[in-house]
Amino acid sequence: MKSLLFLFASFVLAPTSHALTDDQQFLESLRDQSVSALEGATVSPDDQAFLETLREQPTSVVASQSESEQLDLPSASIPSPPPAAQVNGMSAKNQAWINDILAKQKQSQQQAQNEAQVKAQQDSPFVYFVSFSIPDAALKQMLPEANRLNIPSVINGLIDNDFRKTASTVFELTKDSGDGGVQIDPNAFAQYGITQVPALVLRCEQGFDVLYGNVHLRSAIERMATSGDCQQVAQQWLHAQETP
Repeated sequence: MKSLLFLFASFVLAPTSHALTDDQQFLESLRDQSVSALEGATVSPDDQAFLETLREQPTSVVASQSESEQLDLPSASIPSPPPAAQVNGMSAKNQAWINDILAKQKQSQQQAQNEAQVKAQQDSPFVYFVSFSIPDAALKQMLPEANRLNIPSVINGLIDNDFRKTASTVFELTKDSGDGGVQIDPNAFAQYGITQVPALVLRCEQGFDVLYGNVHLRSAIERMATSGDCQQVAQQWLHAQETP
């Protein structure tokens, strides 16, 4: 008899996750049936006292949803999210491979831009003659300006006849702006009779014009567009710069 009673008590008092009216009514009916069945049996005084207590218990045996949320129940273990490389379905090896492809693509684009700029400078009617005897502060402005206008900058020779020293100097002059460079062409100095720098040469079918002086290149070109054998070429160049 006690076994039946304990089984019933454990079933009634077990926590549930939903508080439904039908469940409450079912449990109340089950409790009344069990108590009635046990009343006719021979029970000990302790069992009889338990039955009386069970009969007097509140009608709400099943905890409501809000009450069940307040029960001190062990929380379920929440698995940690997978590493980022697994979230997007990509391993570290594949990510490295993609980064390598992107780097090569960027390098290819940069190479294409450099080739396009070289061609534009080759097609330019202008040549800008400079020298490392010009103060560094001035060269840091002159070389990037010429590069932006696709005008080649030319020097007469190497510094102390040392290519590495010359390349290092050019790098220091252009590293802040990220653009600019020079060509070494002593023959060009002789071809156009350049004896002082800076000098801007404008070439055309009729010959060439030379403008000396440390002035902004665009201002120099605007001045060359007003006079000289090649003024028409300068005018066409300015017009092309203004056309989007």
